[in-house]
Amino acid sequence: MSNIHSACMLVAALALSASLPIEAQDSHSHTQQEKQGQQQDQKHEHGQMHKHEHMHKHGHKHQKEGTKTATPAATPATNTQKWSADADLRKGMADVHAALDDLRHHEMGHMPANMAAERAGKIEDAVAYIIANCKLTPDADAALHKIILPLQSAAQRLKKDPADMAAIAAMRDAVANYPRQFDDPLWSAAASE
Repeated sequence: MSNIHSACMLVAALALSASLPIEAQDSHSHTQQEKQGQQQDQKHEHGQMHKHEHMHKHGHKHQKEGTKTATPAATPATNTQKWSADADLRKGMADVHAALDDLRHHEMGHMPANMAAERAGKIEDAVAYIIANCKLTPDADAALHKIILPLQSAAQRLKKDPADMAAIAAMRDAVANYPRQFDDPLWSAAASE
């Protein structure tokens, strides 16, 4: 098993644990440091892990606490450079794109709640597929996880409460950087419309 695949599997496990109810997370045996990290993570919006903790748990390089950079560590070196999206990532994100397009009908009141919950489930499935088939470099993987973790969290919210229209807006916000950071023709075309 490659190091990249192992890192992706670890990220998938952490993404799943971040989405579990707090009671389920606390039922596992963790060290005190991990519990403190989880408590800190819960304080952040949309269930996202604190950047330092996320990077630390995955063994990726990170800066010392308190230092700042002009650009996030996971973005390409230039504004025009994009990460390459492989076939599995493009397939998963195409499924996300289709479900988000369908959810426009729900926002306009033309889709019943059960269908909206189904579309949220399709987004969760697409995120799981992307994580399971991840072959990205560590930097591209880190950039992608800043997109898919909030996406997954918002999809779970909508699935639980289809009346939560803010969850749909949160999903769109989560994927807004995807066409800017990844070379994916479907999303690039949609972003230019």
